[in-house]
Amino acid sequence: MSSSIRAPLPPGIPATRTHVEQEILKAIDAASEAQKRKRALWRLALFYHEQAKRSDLAGAVLQLMIQEFDDPENTAVVYYALGRIAQADEKWAVALEQYEKGLLELPKQPDTLYFLRNNAGFCLNALGRFSEGESYCRWSLEINSSRPNAFKNLGISLYG
Repeated sequence: MSSSIRAPLPPGIPATRTHVEQEILKAIDAASEAQKRKRALWRLALFYHEQAKRSDLAGAVLQLMIQEFDDPENTAVVYYALGRIAQADEKWAVALEQYEKGLLELPKQPDTLYFLRNNAGFCLNALGRFSEGESYCRWSLEINSSRPNAFKNLGISLYG
C-alpha cells in the first residue's frame, strides 16, 4: 500500500547535471503511479551511490522513499540499502542500526531477511561484539544455509 504524498526531492538535486540524472528526474516527475515513482526513485538512489559517488544524496533519496511509501517490505529493503551505504564507509554502528530497523519492519521475503541478518552479524563482528554477531549469523542461516557469507561471518564470530 502506498500513500499519496509526493514529497519534494531532497536539497542538492540535481547534483550532476548529467544526461542520465536528467532522464531519471524526468521519469520521477512523469510517474503517475506510485509503483513507477518508486522504481524511478530507486534508480536515482542507485545512480547517486554507484555512478555519482554521492552517498549523501543516495541516502537522502532512500529516506524520502521511507517517508513517501507505506510499504513495510520496501522499507526493509530501503533500510538494507542504507546499511550497505554505511557499511561501505565502514560506519559499522550506523549500518547495524539500519539493518535492525529493516528487521523491525518484519519483512517476509527470505532474501531480505537473510541479508539484513547476515549483514547485521558482519557489523557486530566488526564492532567486536562476536557473541551477538554469532546469533545474527545463525539466524540468517535458518533462512538460507546455502549462502557462504553467513558461514564466513559465523566463523569470524566463533573465532572472535
